[in-house]
Amino acid sequence: VEAERARASENLELVTASQEERLRAAEQRFRIRREIHDGLAQSLYGLSLNIESIAAQAESSGAVEVGERLAKLIPVARNALLETRHYMLDLSPMLSEQGDVRSALENLAAEFQNISDIEVDLNITNLNIDGEQVAGPGDAGEQISLQPEVATQICRIIQEALANVLRHSGASKVTVNMEHRPTGITVSIEDNGKGFDSANVSGGFGLGHIASRAEELGGKFEVITSDGAGTRILIELPPQPPQKEVTAK
Repeated sequence: VEAERARASENLELVTASQEERLRAAEQRFRIRREIHDGLAQSLYGLSLNIESIAAQAESSGAVEVGERLAKLIPVARNALLETRHYMLDLSPMLSEQGDVRSALENLAAEFQNISDIEVDLNITNLNIDGEQVAGPGDAGEQISLQPEVATQICRIIQEALANVLRHSGASKVTVNMEHRPTGITVSIEDNGKGFDSANVSGGFGLGHIASRAEELGGKFEVITSDGAGTRILIELPPQPPQKEVTAK
């Protein structure tokens, strides 16, 4: 009995230490993200506006060559700002200790919209992702709970897809749909941006990581796009193993 108590106490200490470490890491990410937002991102935004203003003034005053040279710096400053916002998105928190995917995705969507000025329409259908009983089509009352590692992978897929929208699409709106069906889970991320040549899909535009994560979950990955027609990323995952219930002993 004493040995069992000692082991239980040791396990509790390990769990507590792990939770404290995750909390410290999350706090550090939050501080870095806040400092980037309040410092570097604001400076780059101001720099971009000033370059545009000075370039326009130079050209209007007859200093055409100076204005043209300054104009070439405008996309450089804008790209630097986009990269900074991309890093801020990477530092956004994912799952809480309770593994609440809905809250994680809602927070991610709000954070993305805040730093990018791109509207996000988030729809989650027929999926039990915060411990409640949800009836799916043909599965009335079925309990569908994702394992934490599966939920985290799905969140990361959506996060990386949004990062691609920010960096490449030039979109004003992105729609994220996540739906449970009897055949599995479907996730789609669709933007109204400029799209690209579908021949460049393989390995391009940062899509490799998304494809790898989908494959790790046994899923399929597809990109539907063309020049000027926006982009749709579609991930189809097979039925996932349910979250294991922990029973008291």
